[in-house]
Amino acid sequence: MGPQKDFIKYEYDGKKSYEYSKFKGKKFLISYFKSRETALELLKNYTPLNEEQTDETLLKFYEINKSADNLNGCAILAINFALIFKKSKDIRYLNALLKTNDTLCSQIGLIKSALLKKMIRTSIIIELEGVKNIIKNKGIKIG
Repeated sequence: MGPQKDFIKYEYDGKKSYEYSKFKGKKFLISYFKSRETALELLKNYTPLNEEQTDETLLKFYEINKSADNLNGCAILAINFALIFKKSKDIRYLNALLKTNDTLCSQIGLIKSALLKKMIRTSIIIELEGVKNIIKNKGIKIG
């Protein structure tokens, strides 16, 4: 993070966050748009990613930061890799998915969030479908 000036200061309904704030019409929207415009201004030197670049960025991020220290982040990467693979059939995303799911499966008992568990389950289902399709396409018989 940069100096203190890089933090967005906004207030709505006496709170420093929009979370759990009641919608009060125009005042809320003005505050919301102002905070987002401020964030965009702070990020003006960064070109937005298109969908393909976002996918590539996720892969690169994972390859550089393969740590299992953050299981929540790993689960979020896994569901993204799964959905990208399901759409694109790009084997690189299945490869990254296999690795992230290996990490998650080895420590699944540490995941507490029901939402993350649903994401992991979904990513494993998509992974298995991908692997089964490859095996089928290669004519490999198991069992």
